[in-house]
Order: sequence, then C-alpha cells, then structure tokens
Amino acid sequence: DQLKLEIESEIKKLRRVSLIELADTIGVDLYHVERQAREIVANSQELMLIQGEIMSESYWDSISEEVNERLQECSQIALAELAAQLHVSSELISNVVEPRLGRI
Repeated sequence: DQLKLEIESEIKKLRRVSLIELADTIGVDLYHVERQAREIVANSQELMLIQGEIMSESYWDSISEEVNERLQECSQIALAELAAQLHVSSELISNVVEPRLGRI
C-alpha cells in the first residue's frame, strides 16, 4: 500500500514518469514498481503505461495546449519533430494529441 501511495504521489507531481526513475526515486526494485504501476494504471482512466512510462491525461492536455499555441504562431508542426521532442512515437502523438487540438 505504501508503494502504491508513493507511486501515485510521483505521478501526480510529475504527470509523466519513467518506471526506472520511479524505482530509483522510491528505492524499490523495478519488478515491484512495474507490478504496482500496472495495477494503478489498470484501475485509472486518467493514466496510461507506454514504453515503460506512466503518462497522465493532464500531461497530454498540457502538451496539447503547447501544440495549439505553436500552431497559432507557426500554422504547422512536424509530427516527427514533436514525437522526437517527447520521446514517443508519431502514432501515439496522432492518437492522443490530435483529438485534443482546437478544444484545449
């Protein structure tokens, strides 16, 4: 239960956190962090576990706000550039950020 509380606290604070970083920060073996993280994500509609990182909906909302601002300034953004900046796949950007554009 303590591990769950500590992981949830880090997620709330950072909104995107690597499981490896969590293990180091909390001082618990990665195996236990991964197991608990999967359970936390499975029980939350606000979180997703992708490529060894937990990402919250609020993280993606803030990314979408930044993208919207950049689009207002530049009229276009290269999807590959944005994906590289965030260290995620272009497909993930497309699926998660694109639906939010213009409404956040």
